[in-house]
Amino acid sequence: MKSSTAPVTPRTRIAAVDVRPWENVTETATDVLTMLRENVGLDVWMLNRLDGDIHTTVAVYPEGLVRPGMSLPWGATFCRVMVAGEAPQVASVVSAVPEYVVLREELTRLGLERMGMPGAYVGVPVRRADQTLYGTLCGYARRAQSPNLRRQLGLVRFGGQVLATALEGVPPAKTPLPVPFPAADLLKDTL
Repeated sequence: MKSSTAPVTPRTRIAAVDVRPWENVTETATDVLTMLRENVGLDVWMLNRLDGDIHTTVAVYPEGLVRPGMSLPWGATFCRVMVAGEAPQVASVVSAVPEYVVLREELTRLGLERMGMPGAYVGVPVRRADQTLYGTLCGYARRAQSPNLRRQLGLVRFGGQVLATALEGVPPAKTPLPVPFPAADLLKDTL
């Protein structure tokens, strides 16, 4: 006789784990970056921290061309002009945004063309509870993307909000205790 239990596949195992809380910010960042890669696309997703004039990658998915700990001068980043409002949060064709074209040239001058120059970029600021800038959440693709990329900005902003919350260490809201339900009320005839 065959078992009536559904087979356990890698996907069902993952689904069962997805509902647990994250143990630390690094785990949260990895899951957010992975989710963005799977749902928005683009080649690389990063959480970056700003320390003075240095923009440092804290977490990246997938690792490869960019690695955690990589730092750039803040002034040479797409994220700086995005945060300043000088360029859009979504550039499906980087070569159509003059502010990003200038930065591509700066990155080449710094010798970073081996990373692959962005053909498309998406970024959002990640702010602390006091509204100071922690850093950025961004993704890029080496090739230009469809204009439909703009439709994904809400999901990217949501990811940034999840990371900002995790960085602040905000505990989840307490669920109120259930109000006792007298069993005798179940037996009353309400008709």
